[in-house]
Formats: sequence, structure tokens, C-alpha cells
Amino acid sequence: MSVFTEQMKEKFDEGYARSMRFPGLLLTSFENEFGSSVLEKAESIVPKEKRSGWLAAEQEQERTAAYGEKLYFEITLLEQLRSEFGDSVMDVLRKTVAQDETDAWQTIAENESSHTLDDFIRLLWEPLPYLGFETQIEKKETAIHAFCFRCPIHEASKLLGGSDWLYELACGRDFHNTAAFNPEITLTREKTLMQGDEHCEFIYDMKRVKNS
Repeated sequence: MSVFTEQMKEKFDEGYARSMRFPGLLLTSFENEFGSSVLEKAESIVPKEKRSGWLAAEQEQERTAAYGEKLYFEITLLEQLRSEFGDSVMDVLRKTVAQDETDAWQTIAENESSHTLDDFIRLLWEPLPYLGFETQIEKKETAIHAFCFRCPIHEASKLLGGSDWLYELACGRDFHNTAAFNPEITLTREKTLMQGDEHCEFIYDMKRVKNS
């Protein structure tokens, strides 16, 4: 396992901050689509003053608690909105997730001098064990196979429910980060814990240029 570095800590801090800003992006998208009643629902679930404190959390225990509250907030809001507005809520969620993940990984790519498949794995997968994930990486010829046997977000779904929402909020980002970092990276995702499989299974490869 790689050493936990200051640079990695900075990446974690950036990732935590982005995660805690996402409910705000989601609320903006839903307000634009369904009107101001969305904000009233959000306030009744977790008041804005409480939500604003999530970003300020610094200690690991505080961040863990804040992250759990954030997931509860998102799941509850999404359920309430779906009961009122139907399947269009899922469409708005997917678009917001796609834009958020694409913007983030385009910025990451701009700050990296190299965009190989190994670079992507280093940036996305190598830090995961420090966040409570159990993973395995295998190199096979030109491809990289990545497995996840334990996912804290999947475990949260067992307590909070809302696995369909958490699938979109977390697993739904996978194809967007690869494309944003390097469009030549292809991803085949065979299995996910969130969908009831025994593990998550990813196959990353680079597009082949056909000889003319």
C-alpha cells in the first residue's frame, strides 16, 4: 500500500469539500426544475444552518458524522421529490452528477502532466483504502482490472436505504470521471455491490487506434 502523503491529504480535503458542496448543486438543479418548494422540503429535512456546518468539519469523526447526515439528507430529499414529481427527479439527478463529476475531473486532468491509465488509477483508486474501501488492482496486458470488496457507501445504504439513489450519487460517477480525465480510457463495469453483486468489478483499457 502506498504511503499516506501530504499531497494525498490535500486530495482528500478537496474531495470532502466537493462532496459537501454537492447538495447545494443538487438543490439549485431541483429548484430550477421544480420551483422554490424544493428549498422548503430541504429545510424541513436538515436546516440550511446545519448543512452549512458540514463543510467546516475538520476532524475525522466530525467528517464521518457530517457525511452520514449528508447522505440521509440527499436520500430523504430525493424520495420526497420523487413522490411528488415522479421519474423526472432521477433525470435531473443524473445530469447534475454527470456535470459535477466531469467538471471535477477535467480540473484534475488540467493539473496533471500525464494522463495515462496508470495515472488515473493512481489518482482514483490508490487512495480508496484510506477511506475504508477494500480494493484489489490487477494489471492484465494493456488493461487494468479493479475490484472493490467493501464500500462504505454501500454499507451506508444498508442503514439508510435508498440504494437506487446512492447508486446514482456514487456509482453513477464512474463513467464520467474516466471520460473527463482522458477520453481514450474505456471502462467496462461488470458488477457493483450497490446493485446486489458480491463485489464491484471494473475493466479499464485504452482505445485502440485502427490502422488505415
